[in-house]
Amino acid sequence: MRPGETFPFFTPSVPGLEPWLKYELNTLGLKPLAEEGGFFWRGTWRDLYRANLMLRSAGRILVRMKQFTALSFAEFEAEATSLPWHWFVGGKGTSLKRAFKFKITCTKSKLYHEDALAERLGRWITEATGAGWFPGAADVDAQIFVVRGFHDKFIISADSTGEHLHRRGYRQETSKAPLRETIAASILFASGWVPAVEEGLGRGAATRLKAPTLPLLDPFCGSGTIVAEAALIARKVPPGMANPDLKPRAFAFQRWDSFEPEEFAKTVVSLQNHVLERSPVELHGTDRDEGAIKAALGNARRAGVANDVDFERRTLSEAVFPQPGYLVTNPPFGVRVSEGTDLRDLYAVLGRKVREAPETKVAWLCSEPQWKAATGESWSEAARFPNGGLDLTLLQKLL
Repeated sequence: MRPGETFPFFTPSVPGLEPWLKYELNTLGLKPLAEEGGFFWRGTWRDLYRANLMLRSAGRILVRMKQFTALSFAEFEAEATSLPWHWFVGGKGTSLKRAFKFKITCTKSKLYHEDALAERLGRWITEATGAGWFPGAADVDAQIFVVRGFHDKFIISADSTGEHLHRRGYRQETSKAPLRETIAASILFASGWVPAVEEGLGRGAATRLKAPTLPLLDPFCGSGTIVAEAALIARKVPPGMANPDLKPRAFAFQRWDSFEPEEFAKTVVSLQNHVLERSPVELHGTDRDEGAIKAALGNARRAGVANDVDFERRTLSEAVFPQPGYLVTNPPFGVRVSEGTDLRDLYAVLGRKVREAPETKVAWLCSEPQWKAATGESWSEAARFPNGGLDLTLLQKLL
C-alpha cells in the first residue's frame, strides 16, 4: 500500500433512510454513489477510520475486495484466490492469525449453494494464510467476509466495523421497545433539527458544521436514546467515542495486518479537539415511567452527556413544548409498549399539545394510520422505513 492510496468501500443503508446516510457521507467529503442497498465511495484507510468513528446513521462499513462474474466453482476460485486475504487475517510468516467467518447470500445464480461456497473459500483462505475458519458463530471476534451473489455477479467484501455501529456502548439500560441509536440519529437528521449542509464538502468538513440552534424535547423519551444522540450531535462527539473520556470503541480494522495505528491515533485526537464542552442548546426528555427516567439518566452518564440533558418524569399533558424548538419522539404504538391499550386518547392529547404550541416543529414515528388520524392534525411524511418488524413513518409538522 502506498501513502494516500484509495480503496473502494460500501456502506449499507436502512431502506428508506438513504438520504440521511448520504447526507452524512457528504459531510465527510466522501462523494457517495448510490447503489442497491447503500452507497459506494472511495477513500484512504484514514477515511475509513473517520467514517467508522463519525457516521451516526450507518451500521457498518465494508471494504470492497472484488466484483466479478462466475458461472462455475472454477471461475469463482480463480477470482477469489487472487485476493489479499492476508490484509485482514494475517499471512504465513506473520504473528497475526485472526479467525474468520462468512455471510453469504446467492440468488438467481448458478452457484446457489452457499455452504459449498463457504467451504471452498474457507479452505482457500486457510491454506493461503494459516488463519482459522469458523463456519458457525464460534468466535465473536472473527473477521467477517461478506459475499453477495446475484445473477452470477459476485461481490466479496471485508467488514471493517466488527460490532454493529449502533452499539455505541452507553445504552446499557433499556426501557420497553428501545430505538436503535442509528435510527434515532437518522430521524434527528430527517426532522430538520440538524442544520443542512451542502453536498460535496471537503474531507474534514464535518468538524466545521454548525451545531443545532434550537432546543429539543422528546416527551416519550424511554431510555433516552433520541435525547442522548441529540446531545452527541450538538457537542460534535463522534458516536464511536460516546463516553466521558472520548475514548474510541473497538473496530475490526484494528486487528488487520494493514492497520495504521499512528494514523488512527491522529484521527482520534483531531476529532477530540473539535468536541464542544457543552451543548449549545437545551435538550429535554420526559416520560411518565420512573424506571425509564432512571435508565435515561444512567445512559446519558455513560455517553458523557449527563450535563447536557435534562430528564424528568412527566405525562404528555404536563410536557412543556419548546417554542421555538423541536419535538422529536417515538411514542408507544400499542406493540410491546401499552399492548392491548386504546391509545386514541394519548394521540388526541398529542394533537392538542401540537396545536397549543404553534412555534414547535414536530417529528414523530407512527406505525398505524389510526394514530395519525387520532391527533386531529394533518401531517407530511418525511421518511418511511422498516424497524423491529414494523413499517414506520416519520411524520412532520413544520411551522
